[in-house]
Amino acid sequence: MTSTDTAHNPNQRLVHQVSDGCACAICGATARPLALHLLERSYSKDATPAKGFLVMAMSVEAVRGIFPVCDLCAPACPTCGLPVATEQVLKFKKSVGAKNGNGVCPQHGDQNLGKRIGAIFKRTLKAWRSKKS
Repeated sequence: MTSTDTAHNPNQRLVHQVSDGCACAICGATARPLALHLLERSYSKDATPAKGFLVMAMSVEAVRGIFPVCDLCAPACPTCGLPVATEQVLKFKKSVGAKNGNGVCPQHGDQNLGKRIGAIFKRTLKAWRSKKS
């Protein structure tokens, strides 16, 4: 992928990509495209990372990295192409203490669920109040 490709489509680096030598942290698949920015985690330098952790950066105190996830465990969104955080991914995320990275579909990400429900509730309440008046 060239820098021109990234400039025209910034999400391109966040979609599933074939990566040699990497395996899915959830199912262990090696021949599938992987989402590399779906789950992120930091560990202290002395801690032992969870299985499947891929180191991306190191500092004096910590190790930062990702958990690669294949397109079977986290399929691509048909609208934007970014990986969807499925129930299987959310369960794994909780078990390793990871957080969502930048490569999660904003329409299907678990962090947006509360905001979406809140917005629906506010609209419903506003419509109910306007009918009452």
